[in-house]
This record gives sequence, C-alpha cells and structure tokens, in this order.
Amino acid sequence: MKKQILFVGNSYTYFHDMPERIFAPMASEDGCDYEVRALTHGGYKLCWYADPENEEGKRLRKVISGRHFDCIVLQDHSLSTIQTPGDFFGGIRALKALLQNHTDHFVLYGTWGRKPGCVTLEELGMTHEEMTRYIAEQYDEAGQRFGMAVAHVGKAFDAYLAENPDAELYFEDLHHSSPLGSTVAARTILDTIKAIL
Repeated sequence: MKKQILFVGNSYTYFHDMPERIFAPMASEDGCDYEVRALTHGGYKLCWYADPENEEGKRLRKVISGRHFDCIVLQDHSLSTIQTPGDFFGGIRALKALLQNHTDHFVLYGTWGRKPGCVTLEELGMTHEEMTRYIAEQYDEAGQRFGMAVAHVGKAFDAYLAENPDAELYFEDLHHSSPLGSTVAARTILDTIKAIL
C-alpha cells in the first residue's frame, strides 16, 4: 500500500512543483511507494493554515477529512523564524493539534538563508550564514518542543555549495530555489522521511 505524504507550505515548497515533479519521482527511484499531495499558497504562514476561517485553512480541513497520512511536511514562511517567531511556534503548535490524529509523523522543512547580495539580508542586518544558522536553530527548537523531525534544507544548501561552489541553488530573485535547489530540498526531505517511516 502506498504511503501517503502531505506537504503544507508556500512557494518554497511549490517552486518547480517540487513535491510532485521532483520529490515523488526521486522517492520512486529510491524504492519508496509514496502518494504525494501538496497544499501550498504563495507567502503563506503555517499559522494561517491553522485558522479555520482562512480559505487555505478551510482547504486543509477538507484535505485531511477522513484521511490519514503517513507523514505531513510543514514549511513556514521563510522569514517567520526571524520576524514573527510567535507566529512560527504558534502555527506549528496549532497545526500539530489539528493534524496529529491524521498522521503518524511530522517533518519540519527548515528553509535557507537568502543568497548573498539579496536586499533582505541588508534589511535584516544579517549575513547569509547568520540567517541560515538562525533559521536552523529555530527549527531545531520547534522540533524538540513539538516532537517533530527537521529536514535542514538550509544546511544542505550550504553543504552542497561547499562541495560544488559553482552550482546555482537560487532562483534569480536570490531567495527562491533554482531547479537544482529544489532537487537538493527534495533529497533532504526524502532522506528525513525515510529515516522515520
């Protein structure tokens, strides 16, 4: 029987149709029989999905109604850990309460720091390395607090670039992923899921 995987997030998840076009074939190549579904909306925070009055929150409730998923992957807005940590931790807490009877496992999709040169880094007063490290620390804290595994895609980006310095993991806007970046993200998430299923 196929294992059911649900992705909940925003454009960092849906860029290049990562769940269906990259993650699912990669899982199949690894011998994993997964059925993949994604619920994503550009710029969204997890706390908005938790809101029963939000349109995407309503969609999420329809998706999970009468269904059970082997793993649900949660990806918050890329700046939530820094700018709105209350929303970040509160959103994960609320979604765990909503979804825990519909899944066996959660994976938190830890995102990456903006590419050097991105204006957001200057606005935040952070380097790429500082942003990536801070995001990873916040996701680790959430994982420990809520008992969830963390797929550290941000760390995976930096590790990949350390070995392949000419690789381009970023889209031209300097913060979304390139097709290769989405592939690195899919591999990191898949390896995390395989370790717990």
